[in-house]
Amino acid sequence: WYELLAILDGRAPNASHLLLAQLARDGPLRNVVTTNFDTLIERAMRTAGVVSATIEPPTGSPPLAGAGTTVVKLHGTAGHAAALIDLANQKRRGFPEPWLRWLERRFSSSAVLVLGFSGADLELREDYLRLRAAAARTPWLRWLVRPGQKPHPKAVEVVQKCGTRGGFITG
Repeated sequence: WYELLAILDGRAPNASHLLLAQLARDGPLRNVVTTNFDTLIERAMRTAGVVSATIEPPTGSPPLAGAGTTVVKLHGTAGHAAALIDLANQKRRGFPEPWLRWLERRFSSSAVLVLGFSGADLELREDYLRLRAAAARTPWLRWLVRPGQKPHPKAVEVVQKCGTRGGFITG
């Protein structure tokens, strides 16, 4: 079924993908953490002239701090069957501890913009992506919610833990 997922890779980057590429090109974006397996972020980066590295846990190691933008594909990448994750088992077991520590450090020390992620995965395990653990130290967090939708309760928990540094935006 992994081969079939490559067929589901999107046709063209949308506004969110293009925004990420623009932020990377203009300098403030160093890490993109995504649960999507499509290659739309990488394509948007190439279109914008951004050189980025892609890392796919568990086949890759957490990135070291450095120049450039790193795209971390938590569930692997379409078209790269060796890196795709059995989501049911991965969500049940959780991520390897080195990745959880890396995620918590990034979320604790960086401005965080959450796009296209409802927060429903956060129900799977206690602090699935370490967003909650990091929230009290996150310097700035904005969670995008689509017009007419309410934020997921787990997203509300994370934003509330950020205090005045967290909030929702609609768009």
